Amino acid sequence: MAQDAFCLKAFAQAYALALSQTQVPEERSTLQALLNGVDAELNLHKGYAKVTVLSLTASTNYTQQIWS
Repeated sequence: MAQDAFCLKAFAQAYALALSQTQVPEERSTLQALLNGVDAELNLHKGYAKVTVLSLTASTNYTQQIWS
């Protein structure tokens, strides 16, 4: 669960960066939709974590080792 949240945050950062760099309206629209989808998914994760009392940062160190 925490690893999934970590990946979603990375996607959000990538989409936000791409959104800030493009001037093409169609690309902006697509990237905004992707960013909104990631945000919605992260909110689902937060809600699930709250209900199940999980920490979304529990495996951060492990996940960062994988991505390094």
